[in-house]
Amino acid sequence: CLCDCGTATVVRGSSLRHGNTLSCGCRKRTVLPESTTTHGLSKTRAYQTWQRIKGRCTNKKSPDYADYGGRGIRLSPDWSGKNGLLNFVRDMGHPKPGMTIDRKDVNGPYSQSNCRWATNHEQARNKRNTRHVLWLGNRLCLTDWAALLDWKASRLHRRLARMTLDRAMAPFKKFI
Repeated sequence: CLCDCGTATVVRGSSLRHGNTLSCGCRKRTVLPESTTTHGLSKTRAYQTWQRIKGRCTNKKSPDYADYGGRGIRLSPDWSGKNGLLNFVRDMGHPKPGMTIDRKDVNGPYSQSNCRWATNHEQARNKRNTRHVLWLGNRLCLTDWAALLDWKASRLHRRLARMTLDRAMAPFKKFI
């Protein structure tokens, strides 16, 4: 086929008969508004992360919806609107290798003030089921207390299950 703009292109006959092909692509570039152009980020980890966040917060068919959107976790309006992806990348930047999105407050929204790029180690210590212990003015998760005191976390967990905090931690007062 020869397009009105002068470009020769190969087109299926059925596309011509059904009106699915009207030009070589030049019409699309001139007729559609610029706002429909691609952002160029669809192959980045930031885009994939943003898509997963949107899905688990808004898509009731998502397997993760119950743990996110279903319990009230929302996506910032800045990150969900027309320029949501661009605002997300502006606010968060692109993740470094080994980093994933993490909400500082696990019950808070996905927003610039509540999100960060974090390592798996940081993420593991910031979950709803992570037990934090406030002892002698220091608040650490049980795993960090165990590492600091050179104990296994499971041993410390068992002590805390059957004793008061002060009694369970008494052997360590000399180290702190």
